Amino acid sequence: MKRIDVSPKNADEYFSVINTKERMRLENQQKLMLDFDIEVYKKYLSNKKNLIVLDLGCNDSNTTYMRLKNFDIKKLVGLDINRENILSAQKNYENENFKFYLANLEDKNFESKLVTIMKEQQIEKFDAVNALALFAHLSNPIKVMKTVLKYCSDDCLVFVRNIDDGFNVCYPNKYVKKALTFLNKTKFTGFRNGGREVNNILKKAGIKDVSLEKNGISNLGLTQEQKERLFSTIFDFIYLSLKKDTNNVNAKKMLNYLDKNWLNIRKAFFRDDFFINLGFMFYVGKGKNAK
Repeated sequence: MKRIDVSPKNADEYFSVINTKERMRLENQQKLMLDFDIEVYKKYLSNKKNLIVLDLGCNDSNTTYMRLKNFDIKKLVGLDINRENILSAQKNYENENFKFYLANLEDKNFESKLVTIMKEQQIEKFDAVNALALFAHLSNPIKVMKTVLKYCSDDCLVFVRNIDDGFNVCYPNKYVKKALTFLNKTKFTGFRNGGREVNNILKKAGIKDVSLEKNGISNLGLTQEQKERLFSTIFDFIYLSLKKDTNNVNAKKMLNYLDKNWLNIRKAFFRDDFFINLGFMFYVGKGKNAK
């Protein structure tokens, strides 16, 4: 799928916490990805003090809180396009140090809003920027990051996790392989080949050094509970995305295929001799280019 503009008027279709089934799927994804992500944060943040963090696309902030709660965070500003998500974040996680605001990162007034927030919170510069599963839903991530980096310290850290279906591999089941091809057949799954672009995006935005810290998550070595979460993360995502895409003439055919073969897909996925790798990629950008 091509990049799309997720405007405020339809943001609830993509991200809202009021969507019960999607919220449950996201909880599974968040728990699964916590182990994937936390090693990277520990590597870069364990010795940092008094960090000021900007969290882009914070959703309801559960993901951010679970990853950053044990580090020395002086202040965190979370931004999200969905009002219900921000209300949930404010209710459950807002305190003296954690603040959350409704914001469209691609709105023409985004920069002035960010400056206003920084003045309100008495922030001069951000030490770190968090962007998990965000770039796949931005029409122009380079522009967004260029704007954000104006307000970051010279040695800032940028954490970006994105997905790239080019790294998806499964063997040997035909039902799983076909189901995975549905990922790029609906607008609700976002831009599915963006993982490979992250280095290019960050460099063009003004980041000096970029490293790929994690590349792919597989079923090997996972517990049964973790495998259930992995299954939900990808296949529930495909199913729910197709269900939402009511204007897609081919969605009904794909849904029919999934309904007919769901048990075959599950059976294959949980076999001991089955292998699957999903293209989750975690990058860290380090420091701004000298101007």
